[in-house]
Formats: sequence, C-alpha cells, structure tokens
Amino acid sequence: MNILKNIYFFSMNDFSLTDGETVRAIGIIEALVEKGHYITLISNAIEMKKFPNNVKHIFINKKLSKNKKRKFQFILAILPFIFVKMIYKNIFKHFDQIFKKYFLFNKEIIFFEYFDNTLAYYFKKSGLTVSCINDIHGIAPLEFWYTKQRSITGSIVKYIKYIISKLLDYKVYKTIDGLIVINNTIKNYLIKEYPFLKKKKIYIVADGISKSLLEQGIDNDLIATFKNRYYLNDYTKIILFAGSFKSFGGVPDLVKAFIKMHDKYRNLKLLLIGDGEDYAYVKELIENNGIGNKVILLGPTNYNKLKSYQKLSDVIVCPDLKHPFTDMIIHTKYFESLSSGKVVINGKFSAVKEINDNEQLSLSFEPSNICDLASKMIYALDNLEMLTDKYKNNAYIIGELYSYKSFVNGLL
Repeated sequence: MNILKNIYFFSMNDFSLTDGETVRAIGIIEALVEKGHYITLISNAIEMKKFPNNVKHIFINKKLSKNKKRKFQFILAILPFIFVKMIYKNIFKHFDQIFKKYFLFNKEIIFFEYFDNTLAYYFKKSGLTVSCINDIHGIAPLEFWYTKQRSITGSIVKYIKYIISKLLDYKVYKTIDGLIVINNTIKNYLIKEYPFLKKKKIYIVADGISKSLLEQGIDNDLIATFKNRYYLNDYTKIILFAGSFKSFGGVPDLVKAFIKMHDKYRNLKLLLIGDGEDYAYVKELIENNGIGNKVILLGPTNYNKLKSYQKLSDVIVCPDLKHPFTDMIIHTKYFESLSSGKVVINGKFSAVKEINDNEQLSLSFEPSNICDLASKMIYALDNLEMLTDKYKNNAYIIGELYSYKSFVNGLL
C-alpha cells in the first residue's frame, strides 16, 4: 500500500516560458499528483494553468533579474555566509515572512533549478528550513569547462565561471540534505567529485515525457496557417529541431550539415524552433551561406504547440555535441521527439545507447561529426517511408516506459 505524502517544491520561476527545467518540474508534479500525493508549489507563478488543479500554490512575489542572480551566486561562492546574510538581509526578511505565514520552517523542500539550488543553501544556513533537497539536472562546472569560445576574452570568462561554479557547488552540496539526480552515472560522478555526498540522501528521477505533452492536441489551424505563410505543400519535406540553442546543443552543426546536403532535394526545409546562446551565430551561418529561403528560423514558441510542429515535420534532429555531461544523460527533447512518432536522429551517447540498441528507437550519428550527421539526414529522407513504419510505435512505447509517472517512484 502506497503512503500518500505531502511534498513541497520551490522555484523562483514564474513558469511563463517553457524550457527543459520547467518541463521537468511540471512533469514531476503532474506525475506525483496523478499518484494521489499532495503537492505544494512555492513559486513566482502568477497563473497555475500549466499545473494540475489540486496543486496548492504559495506565491512568493520575488523576482530577480539574471544579473542579480549571478551576483548573488558569485558573492555566495566567494564570501563566508555571515557576510552573505548581511548583504542580502532583505531576501531573508522577505522569505522569513512567507515561511512564517505558511509554517514552512519544519518542512522538507525540494528545490528545482540551479539558482533555486543556491537558495536552498541560503535558506538552510539562515535557519528558514530544516531540510533541503536539490534537483540536479545539470553540472555547471562541466558545462562551463567544455563551452566553446571564439575569443581569448571568452576563454578567460569561461575559466572564471568554472572556478566560481566549483566553489558554489561545493558549498551548496556540503550544506543541503540530499539530491535528486537523473541517473546512476550522474550520482557516481558527483560522489567522486564530492565524496561527502555518500552520506546524504540521493534519489534518482530520470528525465522523461510529461503527461501534458502526451495529452497535447494538434492545432490544425496553426498548421494550415504555417503552410500558407511559408508556401509549403504536400511534397515539402521538413527537418525539425525544437529546443535550446545552447553552446553545446549542436544547432550550428545541424545547420552546417544541412548546408552539405540540402541541394540533393528540391522541396526541403529546415525548421528551427527555440533560442539561446548560439542563436546569433546560427542566424549568421544561414545568411552567409545563402540558405535563408530553405531555413525557417522561427524563434521560441509556446510549448503547447510542440506537437503541432512535430506533426508538420518528417525528420526530427537532436544534434547535441560531444560533451562529457551529454554523454551521461538522455535529454528531455529526445523523449519529446520520440513521442511524436516521427523519424528521429540523435547522437550516439552512452546513456542513449542503453535504450536505443541497434537503432530500435531512432537513427544515430557520431556527435560533433557534421559529415556523419549530413549522411544520416540523407539516409532518413531517402528511406522515409520504411523508417516511418519502423518507428510508428514510438509514441506508445515512450508513453508507457519513459514517462515521469514511472520515474517519480524513485522519489517516494
């Protein structure tokens, strides 16, 4: 018999935009509610329409700009806590009032995002809460260390960020009571880096597909309007990327691979959805190579339209670069792509190979190998009918085996 729990989550996010972090947060909360648990979300969300109706919400009404968040993390990383508390006494006063009003001092609280993880340290050291659990789905020092830079200044800034993130993570991990990680590989990596974590609670909740995406409908009006706007017809083939243009996300590699192979096809479009660090560089690549008429650079869109854009596409590419962190995990966008039932191309990463043996779920390419990616895109388009039939049951498989409903059991 399952014991129903009261579970508390914290996020500074207002959930107005959707990215990998908010998708994970919503997916975990949806799954726990579906299992009958009582969820309280402490956040900046103004509207709760993205969450199940019976989620209790405590509005914190405290937003910080990106620069203020970075400054807070920098000061926390380099200074003793006594000075941090003096400098940020207003933050303490604000949250002290909220925690007193809603009797949160004796609750165990799960903190969702990287900045939230920093606040977990601040709250615990300030005595605002007795127990903090941090959801870890990124390793900042690794991300900074392997970020490609195109200038000496960029390299210096990268190294400074790496050092600060190492100092910050050490302080945070040392203070909090436990972690949630996405797999055993991440768990083992963190214990190797921070041996004291062996004595803390470590839960495993893998990334997966959310209930809301599985149930998302198709907007046929959007599809019709999109086709008219970009002069698409039944003969047009579309290669889709939807996600963040992170520095190790590989979107420039996808564009370069497209440049190598697009001339083979008369009616071919590359549809890019999202934004991020590499957006300007991607735009420059498109302009400098004269392929603006073949690439639709849509920018960020509403997450509740993802299924509709997937429906438009023929092949979906997840072009992530070769990177130690990427090799350890399966990105949410991989599951999102597979749930479409379309032909998917993804990198040959160690974590992905565990579920995609012999390309049973998707085609694979060698990460950071532009020629190999171009070759796989050609193969996918030339064998589209056969591959579509091969992967026609992916949507069902992903929903049954790789949903957050299955994975949140590691938290209970």
